[in-house]
Amino acid sequence: MEPEFTFTARAATSVTGSTADGTMVTASTGGSDWLQLWHGTDLESARWIAEYGLNSERMRAYYEKTREFWATTSWWQAEQYAALNIAVYTKGATPAILGAKVPLAVVDGLLLCTPPLVGRTPEDGGYCFQPETFVTINAVMTDKTVTIVAEANLGN
Repeated sequence: MEPEFTFTARAATSVTGSTADGTMVTASTGGSDWLQLWHGTDLESARWIAEYGLNSERMRAYYEKTREFWATTSWWQAEQYAALNIAVYTKGATPAILGAKVPLAVVDGLLLCTPPLVGRTPEDGGYCFQPETFVTINAVMTDKTVTIVAEANLGN
């Protein structure tokens, strides 16, 4: 059964902020508050998600145990996750970080669903998006960036 909720999202005109210190960043622009998320992964996956969005079938084809999409508000934590990515760790793929902004109201709405469609892990600024959220998140995700993680940054 699909969750029922309503949200309004406007495209961002300019959202800036840094999470290098591990703090959650929200920026107000266009009448919406935006949550900056970082996803540590390999370069191929980061580019694919930036271009096409979240996709359950591709995720499972890539790694069959994958179900949820995990992201964090901490750049440092995303670097650690990129280093631990299975393709990076076992196949020597290039570690990368996908950055994207999502309206905070959308995330809050998904957190309030019963059962919640987004989980939170406050200790690492993490958000766990269930597959049922992918269409919604793809529709509102903006300011997508892909950054290669320098090897010198990994493990620090």
